[in-house]
Amino acid sequence: MVGICQFQSSIGHLSQWTGREDCELEQMIVAISVGGKKVTQKAMHACHALLNFIYLAQYESHTPNTLNYLHDALELFHQNKNEFISLGARKPPK
Repeated sequence: MVGICQFQSSIGHLSQWTGREDCELEQMIVAISVGGKKVTQKAMHACHALLNFIYLAQYESHTPNTLNYLHDALELFHQNKNEFISLGARKPPK
């Protein structure tokens, strides 16, 4: 497809990460997650919170309100991130 970056062999082999690749991956996360049969509401909350955090962190400057939004997004991510382990998408840390 034109205009879409395809990570054919995974993203683990990349030695450098560009802004374009970052943007492409962010756009795919929700689309892929929504279509997954095993994706739970908690997993979607974690994805949504992570993307909100990434987008907010890219602001050129912050106010107390935007810093609170960042904090809230990060808290929501941490509250839901273990769902990926429950779903078998990630192994628990040793």
